[in-house]
Order: sequence, then structure tokens, then C-alpha cells
Amino acid sequence: MKAIVKIQTQDGKLHDTVEQARHHADVTYTNAVSVLAGQLVHLEKYQAVKTFIDENLSSFVALQILKNDMEMETYGMQGTCGFGSRED
Repeated sequence: MKAIVKIQTQDGKLHDTVEQARHHADVTYTNAVSVLAGQLVHLEKYQAVKTFIDENLSSFVALQILKNDMEMETYGMQGTCGFGSRED
């Protein structure tokens, strides 16, 4: 019998290593930020920027979720499968 460990990112994709999962999460976050930044660059007025932010709050919330996904959640797995530390 073998225990198989995969790392799942917020979007449900499975990765073989923490490094691969972090890279995927970083690329996903960077792409999402780039979309919003590109849209903001085309705005010319302060009021337009305020309106854009207000109308796209859900996108900013999604960015926070993506950014949080770059951190490993162990859910009490310390000491197992090489994650975290084990107190003896």
C-alpha cells in the first residue's frame, strides 16, 4: 500500500509538488492582476478609476483568494508526508 500526496490549488488542479503548485498559483495570480492592471491603464480620470474599482470588487476579492492560495494549507498534517514539523 502507498500513500500518494498531491497538492491542490484553489482552482481544483492537482500538482505533484508544492513547488509546482506554488508556481501555478503565482502564474494564475499574476495573470489575473495583469488583466485588471491592463484595464486600469486605459482609464484617464480619478472618478473613472473609482468607478472601475467599485464595479470590479469581485475581481479584487478573487485576487485575494488567488494570493492566499500561494500559501500551503496543511490542515493538521504537520509531521506527515514531509509537511510541517512533528513534535515528539
